[in-house]
Amino acid sequence: MDNGILLNMMESFDPEIFGILQDEVENQRYSLSLLPTSNAISPFAAYLKGSILGNGYADYHSVHSLEKLENLAEERVNRLFGSQHALVCIPNIQTASHVVLYALAPEGGTILSYNLRKRSHTENWLIKYKFEKFSNEPDTLQIDMEHLRQRVAECQPKVVLFSPVNYPRQADYRTMAKIAHDAGAYFWVDISQNAGLVAADVVDSPVPYADVVTFPTSDSLRGAQNAIVLTTNELKDKLEDAVLKTGFVVRKKNILASLAMTFREAGTKSFRAYCDQVCANAKALQEGLKEAGAETLCGDTENHLVLVRTPGSAEKAAHDLASVGLLVKADEVQTYDNTSIQALRLSSLDPTTRALREKDMKELGHIIGEYLQEGIVDKTKMKRAVGNLIMDKPLFSEEWLPEIRGVSAIDGSDKAMSTQHHVEAEEKQNLLHKAFHFWDN
Repeated sequence: MDNGILLNMMESFDPEIFGILQDEVENQRYSLSLLPTSNAISPFAAYLKGSILGNGYADYHSVHSLEKLENLAEERVNRLFGSQHALVCIPNIQTASHVVLYALAPEGGTILSYNLRKRSHTENWLIKYKFEKFSNEPDTLQIDMEHLRQRVAECQPKVVLFSPVNYPRQADYRTMAKIAHDAGAYFWVDISQNAGLVAADVVDSPVPYADVVTFPTSDSLRGAQNAIVLTTNELKDKLEDAVLKTGFVVRKKNILASLAMTFREAGTKSFRAYCDQVCANAKALQEGLKEAGAETLCGDTENHLVLVRTPGSAEKAAHDLASVGLLVKADEVQTYDNTSIQALRLSSLDPTTRALREKDMKELGHIIGEYLQEGIVDKTKMKRAVGNLIMDKPLFSEEWLPEIRGVSAIDGSDKAMSTQHHVEAEEKQNLLHKAFHFWDN
C-alpha cells in the first residue's frame, strides 16, 4: 500500500496515534540530539525491520526457518569485529548483561566494574552479585592501570568489567585484560556507543583481548534495537547455555535480517567516513566549548563523547537546553575517592548522521558553552541559533548510504531535483518559524 494512502487512512481511523506520530516527526526534525543513545536508524535496516519478515517468529529450538538469517548475521558480525563467536539473538543490552553474568560468575561472585556499570541491570534479578568499583583518578579524571591492579588484588573479582559509556578516551585493553587474567578473572568490555567506531577501526578494539564484548546495535551502528555478545571459542558453549537457561530465546526474522544488513553497511567505506566525521565533530564540539570558556573533562576526546562540567545542577542544564531544542544527557563524572562532578555527556553521533560538520559543531559548542558560563537562557536567541544549524538537515543524510554502482539514491533530473529542494526548503523555513516562534518585529 502507498505510504500516503496508508497515512491518510491512519489519520481517519486513529487520530490519537496519528497525532503522536506527527508530534514525534516535528520533535525529531526541529530539535538536535546530542544524547549518546540517540541516532537515526539506517534506511536499509529500518525497511527490513518493518518488512513482512516480521510477520512471524521462532524460538531458540526452531532453527530451520532462521538458520540462514542467523548464520548470516553471525558471520558478518564476526568478520566485522574479528571475533570468534557471536550471539546475535539478544533483544537489548540489559539482557546481554544477564546472559554474560550468568555464564561467567557464580551467584554472590564479585564483579569489579568501572563506576559500578551494569549493577542496575541486576537489581531486580533473582541472582545477586557483589559489585565493587574502580574509577577515574581524581586529578586527571582518567583511568590509572596501577590503581586498577590494586583494586583487583583487593577484591579478587570473578569478572573485571569495563563499560566506557562516559569515558571519552581510548582504553588500554591489553593491560586491562592482563591484570584481570593474572588474577584469574574474566575480562568483559561493553563498548556501548563506541561499537560503530570500533567496527570501522577508528578507535581501538577490545576484541583481541577481552573474554566477552557486548554492545547495542542501535546508536553508533545505526541498526535496529538489539544487542550482541562476542566471545571466544573456549567460552561459546557457556554463553549459549546461558541464553537458554535465562530464557531469552525468541528470535525474529525481521530483526536478524536488519542486523545482517547493519553489519554489512558497517563494513563499507561510507560508514568508515561517517565514523571519521563523528570523531572530527566531537573534537570540534570540544573546541567550541573551550573557546566559550567551558571546562571539558577527562582530557581531549578520542571518540564520539565530550564531557563538560556544569557550574550547577547538570539536570537543570539539561532541562534548560531541552527547552531550546538541544537534547543532552545529565551525568556525573566519578573518581575512586567518591568525588563526583556534575557534567553533561555530549555525543556527536546523531548530529553527524544529520550532516553537521566541524563548523556546525564548533558553533554548537559556543552555544552550549556560553549558556554554561552565563547560566541564563535567552530562549529566543538560542532557538534561533539552533534552528539555523538544523534548518535544512535531514534525519539521516544520504551521504552516509553505501555507494552502489549504477544506482542513485534519488531519481529525477537535476532541474526537477532543484525545484523539489527549493519547495522543501521553503516549507522547512515556514515550519521552523512556526516551531521556534521566529518573527520579525
